[in-house]
Amino acid sequence: MRYIIGLIFLFSACRTEAQPVPEMKDYSSILGEIKQRDASLVVVNFWATWCVPCVEEFPHFIRLKTESDPKEVSVMFVSVDFEDEVPAVVAFLKKQHMQDRTFMASGDANTFIQSFHKSWSGAVPATFVYNRMGEQLDFWEGKVTYEQLAEKINRLKTPKTQSQ
Repeated sequence: MRYIIGLIFLFSACRTEAQPVPEMKDYSSILGEIKQRDASLVVVNFWATWCVPCVEEFPHFIRLKTESDPKEVSVMFVSVDFEDEVPAVVAFLKKQHMQDRTFMASGDANTFIQSFHKSWSGAVPATFVYNRMGEQLDFWEGKVTYEQLAEKINRLKTPKTQSQ
């Protein structure tokens, strides 16, 4: 019996975490993913491994995800790295302890960018917030602090009254 317990312990200690491999998605596929979420708000963060502000703010989105009620807020990550940079993306996600499904932008870059928002220059980081029906509620380019992110999301979670 000790032998079996020892083997189980050894096996579990040697086990490595599966590396999250991002799925290639075009605009319509990402919009489909947004609409499949159960949360009231879906936050979609576009980032890249070579983008210093993206790397700096990434933990803020993970924190938002972990501290939010999953029925209220869902967070999706979409890398805009090139296909040949998948190993760097996987390594970064592993370093961030990201085990959720993540995505990589695919298709024509200009069409992809313009499909999300006509005002999006294509710069990253860029963040979009949708309701559960896939309607875009907010969009911004540039890095945010956790406090700024939480404030934006809380503002969108708070129902507006007639007097507002």
